[in-house]
Amino acid sequence: MYSCTFRWYDSICFLILLQASPRYHFFFCPPFSKGGFLADLQGDLQCYVTEELNIRKLDTCSDPTKFATLKAEPNFALLGKRLGKEIGKVTKAVKEMSQEDLLCFQKSESVVLGGYTLSSDDISIKHEFRVPDGYAKSDIDAASGEDGVMVVLELTVDQKLLDSGAARELVNRVQKLRKSVGLQSSDEILVFFEGQADADSHPREAMMRMFQNEAKYLNAALGCELRHASVKPPHAVTLASDTCALSNRATFTVSLTRRCILLNERALYSACNSCDDLAAAVSAVVVSQDYSSLRAEAQAKNGTIIVVVDGKTVTIQDGKEFMLP
Repeated sequence: MYSCTFRWYDSICFLILLQASPRYHFFFCPPFSKGGFLADLQGDLQCYVTEELNIRKLDTCSDPTKFATLKAEPNFALLGKRLGKEIGKVTKAVKEMSQEDLLCFQKSESVVLGGYTLSSDDISIKHEFRVPDGYAKSDIDAASGEDGVMVVLELTVDQKLLDSGAARELVNRVQKLRKSVGLQSSDEILVFFEGQADADSHPREAMMRMFQNEAKYLNAALGCELRHASVKPPHAVTLASDTCALSNRATFTVSLTRRCILLNERALYSACNSCDDLAAAVSAVVVSQDYSSLRAEAQAKNGTIIVVVDGKTVTIQDGKEFMLP
């Protein structure tokens, strides 16, 4: 846990675009450098914050009046002893301070009211959330912290946001499936999916749209490309399989297999001079080999694997006759 002191110009509003439900709570305790709160959040800490909070976007705002109304509260305990009967007059003057007056007070930490000089010990400034122009009350919410820090949540949901949320649900399901069979984070696998045969067209379309729009995220998070079950080879060793139902109503089966070579049967047939028996023999030899050994051979030979069957030599090329995902 780190602590810091905020000056008036460090007052900040986070504008955070959530990818899930409005009922979303979090605690934010990042380490702050001396470069300034805002600079840290827009710089080195931005990636950390977005990843930790699972959010789409983080913006900062140094204008405390954009999302809040400033309210002045007199310190009655302190002023009562000092002002006596004059406290009523001074309290009224404090309550009548404009937004501009309060901003100036935050900067100077001093103001003269009713003939008395008041400091930040005498007056505390509260930030009350105000729905900014262009937003409906249901589209935005906020929570205030200490020292004028306010976290603003933008709750508007669009299709891109829904797809992003569903993609994260899928990654979570796959991670749980990996854990259920004792896989470590370093274990390499392939992931295949297959939609439900009786699924409605809308959920099926939502599933394919999610795969297309979130392909970059899914590939990075899963550590491999998500492939349709139709390209799953017969020799793939299935480690786990489960049916997933996501928030976008998409329902499909996900299967995890050990990494294995993927063969292009048509291209392999051509490389074997259109000989069925030779192509079958080459295929049997290749799929029987250890995946790591095949990958090492392909890397050492510029992406090629050489197979000798009954005195016949067949050279196959990565990306043409085979793939090593």
